[in-house]
Formats: sequence, C-alpha cells, structure tokens
Amino acid sequence: LVALSKSHHLRVRYLKIFEEEVGTKKGLLRLLWHLPLYVWRYISEFRKLRRSMHVDAVVLAGTTEKIVLTICLRMLGLPVIWLEHGRVFVYTRARVVLMLFRLISHRANIILAESHDTKANLLNNGIDLSKVAYIGTGIDTSRFSVNRSYKDSKCTVGFIASLTWEKGIKDIVAVEPEANV
Repeated sequence: LVALSKSHHLRVRYLKIFEEEVGTKKGLLRLLWHLPLYVWRYISEFRKLRRSMHVDAVVLAGTTEKIVLTICLRMLGLPVIWLEHGRVFVYTRARVVLMLFRLISHRANIILAESHDTKANLLNNGIDLSKVAYIGTGIDTSRFSVNRSYKDSKCTVGFIASLTWEKGIKDIVAVEPEANV
C-alpha cells in the first residue's frame, strides 16, 4: 500500500489508533474506551491536512470510521461520503451498532453502494433512498496508470478505513506502522 502510494506520488500517514472493525457489543465497548484518543488523533490529522491542502470531501469505508468520524467531519464543514462494499445489515452485527449506523447515516452526504445487493440491503433496512447511490465496481486503468503524475491533478481523493484481520487484509498487503511518506 505504501509502495503503491509512493509510485503515485501520494502522501500516506498510517495512524495506529483503534484497529478493530466495530460490529459487536464488545467491539463497541472497546471503541468507547479508546474514543477520546481516536477522535483527537483523527481530528488533529485532518486539521494538519487542511492547513497544507484543500480538502473537498472525505470518503469513509469502515463502519468504525463512519460511526465515529462522520459527525466530527461534518462539524469541520467537510462533506462526508460513505463507501459500502458489502451487506451492512447482517445478523452477526450487534443491534446497537446497526442502530448507530442507521442514525448517523443521515449525516452522510451520500452513501455509495458498490453492488445492487448492497444498495438493496441498505434500503430494506431503513436507510434513506435519497442518500444511496449505486456506483458498481471497477477502475478506469487508463486514468489511474502507474506512470501518470498526480501532482497536477485538480482532485485529490482520500480513503479512510481500518486495516483489520477480519477484512482479510493480511492476505492482501503488509503495512509497516513506521511508514510515513
């Protein structure tokens, strides 16, 4: 991940704060224990980022980030986009987590669903139709080629998600915590 970011001339900052995807009551309790540090660290990083560049919007992919950071980022005046890449409302998630998700979804500017199944899952569980948009998956490889310089780009996209073992991240990429680009 860091090497790919370097090849595209992107700055990466790895924050090791709370590396768990909240989905259970125990996970939510652990998050509450870390919440002051979690919010402080992320908000501090966003303030630093905004001093050095213009931020048009923030894309959140992890449930933990969506639940905790959406309201904070909206208070900072930033549009918040949620990226959903699977079914949210499943029996393995705690009801309180799903209730928080549903409640805070009203503060997101838009929720992008990567599949029709994901969109249906959101709509069938009370997420506002006007908030959900189907985008499908895929990438324009000519637009995002390795050889292209992004320094002159008019649009910068930031991606925030927790890297957790539950997501299978160990099978995809290894990230060194010390890596700051």
